[in-house]
Amino acid sequence: MQIVSDTSNLSILKAVNPAVYQGLENTVKAGQFENAHQLYLQMCRTVKAQGQNNSVSLPAVADLVTKGFCRIPQVLDESAIREMRGLIERAFRGDNSMVRKLMEGGQKYFEGLSESEQFHHCVAVTESDLPLMKSFIVKALNMSVVSAVEAALQSHFYVNHFMISRTLPTKNPSGSFTWHRDTAPASQIHIMYYLTDSGEKGEFGSTDFLPLKATQEVEAKSAYNFRDMKSRVLDLAEICPDKDLLDQIERPVMRAGDAIIFSAPQVLHSGVAPVSLQRDAVLLVLQPSLAPWKQQLEQAGLEFMMSRVFGHFNLFSNPADP
Repeated sequence: MQIVSDTSNLSILKAVNPAVYQGLENTVKAGQFENAHQLYLQMCRTVKAQGQNNSVSLPAVADLVTKGFCRIPQVLDESAIREMRGLIERAFRGDNSMVRKLMEGGQKYFEGLSESEQFHHCVAVTESDLPLMKSFIVKALNMSVVSAVEAALQSHFYVNHFMISRTLPTKNPSGSFTWHRDTAPASQIHIMYYLTDSGEKGEFGSTDFLPLKATQEVEAKSAYNFRDMKSRVLDLAEICPDKDLLDQIERPVMRAGDAIIFSAPQVLHSGVAPVSLQRDAVLLVLQPSLAPWKQQLEQAGLEFMMSRVFGHFNLFSNPADP
């Protein structure tokens, strides 16, 4: 394998296998985005397999592969939690104009969302916040998390974008707080870090998951169209009366500092709005990579992520140059 000083995915792919790179470019130009992402994932797996074998045996890996989600406890220490919650508090005090705009108009990933979406707010970071965010990512991607993700993907990965959020109580949950899968490449992985406790029953904000096999069965029986925001449901019983399938829904009990890793494009999931207090969380969105995440982070930095905080669609992109 040729060694290149530029560790961007595009440069590595051009250097390692120009023919595959050209094939990927042609696939993207033809608008065959799902095929392009699958081709790219296979290339990432080949590169990873040529390197050191970091195979691990963790219960989390088995859960992530078979169920589509897993919980890893106490990834964040108290200082990391305090720093990120401090950023959120500063934003809610009005120090961040982007958050004030979101609080006034509501977070809208898609046109047509009702004003009730105002219960879920995302914090837009500024350039002055980037050193704090970089420090957080380094802490958040500890050995247990990285091992689980790389074992599931069989590939290196990089952080495509991040989202910092505060969810308040509401009687009208909508958007990501209804049952859906994410419109993204199948290989995309999400990690949500809880900065607050979920409560034993999710009363302070949580997430429900339907395991991978059950997701496939529900969608096969119901033809559920989660991409249409108006067709999304709060209760899966509305579209699937099969109690055996619905009984498989899991709501992990999360403590501040815990991480939940999940295959957002493959498993049906739904945010659970808090009944009281609030849910503070940080979401990292990961994509397969030809180089380890630390190399990508050091070279590319975080600036490119800032334009992706609000609703970046990775499916309709060149996977080597998203």
